Amino acid sequence: MSKFIRKQLGKLSPSRALSFVRRPADKVPQLLTSLKDFSNANFERLDPKIPIEEETLPGYDQMWPYYYPVRIGEVFACRYQVVGKLGFGMTATTWLARDLKHSRYVVLKIYLESRFLGYREPPEIAAYECLNAGPKDHPGRKAIRRLLGWFTIMGPTGKHYCLVHPPLWGSLSDWLETQKSCICTGCTNFPRVTAHMLAVILRQIFLALDYAKECDIVHTDISANNVMFEIQDNSVLEEIERAELEDPMPRKEIHGRFIYQSYLIPLPKNAAGPGLPLLCDFGEARCTQKELRKKKEFLGDDIFQPDIYRAPEVCLGMRWGFEVDIWNVGCMIWNIFEGNSLFDGQDPGLQYRFSTRSHLAQMVWLLGPPSREFLMGGSPWSMKYFAPDGKYTSSCFLLWPALT
Repeated sequence: MSKFIRKQLGKLSPSRALSFVRRPADKVPQLLTSLKDFSNANFERLDPKIPIEEETLPGYDQMWPYYYPVRIGEVFACRYQVVGKLGFGMTATTWLARDLKHSRYVVLKIYLESRFLGYREPPEIAAYECLNAGPKDHPGRKAIRRLLGWFTIMGPTGKHYCLVHPPLWGSLSDWLETQKSCICTGCTNFPRVTAHMLAVILRQIFLALDYAKECDIVHTDISANNVMFEIQDNSVLEEIERAELEDPMPRKEIHGRFIYQSYLIPLPKNAAGPGLPLLCDFGEARCTQKELRKKKEFLGDDIFQPDIYRAPEVCLGMRWGFEVDIWNVGCMIWNIFEGNSLFDGQDPGLQYRFSTRSHLAQMVWLLGPPSREFLMGGSPWSMKYFAPDGKYTSSCFLLWPALT
């Protein structure tokens, strides 16, 4: 074990190693002896020429130097030892880790190098600071995934931010994939939730959004990927650790770094289903601007939200507020309960790619034209698509009978 400890400390920079051994003497042995040896080399080596995980993302050829080259077994902040990979995205990778200080499992969200992402620190940190300062007795506080802390690490290209969260089982999208229920006999096999599960999900999301509103936060990115479930039994995390120690996950080595395959956290064997759903990922959240707090609105100076979930005031560049999250939830609910999209925005004039004009046309076909009052508070974009009386005017050949 002492040889392994020296090996682990040798991976740290001198300042990080020194900070590790500068801990109070009574705590150093406890932390060192709780380290696990993940150096088992009996793993499958994948073909470097075949893209996996984050390599499959668009633009990865330019982005790869800015991902932090995590190694399983590595210790961050002299406290968190990486156990296995849980996921990846365009801005970060996520890892299961052991909190050596509190003897618990956590999830580390390690962002790409901060200068590459174009900000000093992830906006998600500011959003969580607002959420953490909210009323502690509000029931919606428990319906949002907590941020346990954050720290920075230095990588080959610069500084990386790392957020620490409690582990969750998986997303609503993951749950739907395990179900594969049918809407009706003979239909395409779209997965969907039951009415009872939908009621639980809605209650939790609306509690979370009510709390977020109290904290002046608009989520802006609600989807089945960003609703995750609590873990009711930590034994599933122990299984991942045991598997990585005895039969490590396949990986490939390229550009002097390892790319690991991700673990899918299993459901507990005796569980009827996952735990309560929580609203997660505030990376796209907006804190209410100080000068607009009284109105609870934002200026329509940017386009956000998933394309097909985008609210009309966002599409039109209008002032928007907390209501856009409610629109977002309504569109998502149609997806997970009915098994298809309320709006798809596919434009026949653009080879059925998404367009705002088609998206707005579908809204009018389903809901009717917008009111004069709504358009009066609009932007120049409003006149691009609508007459002052609300009639849709965009020159777009659409297969929507109500518009022809």
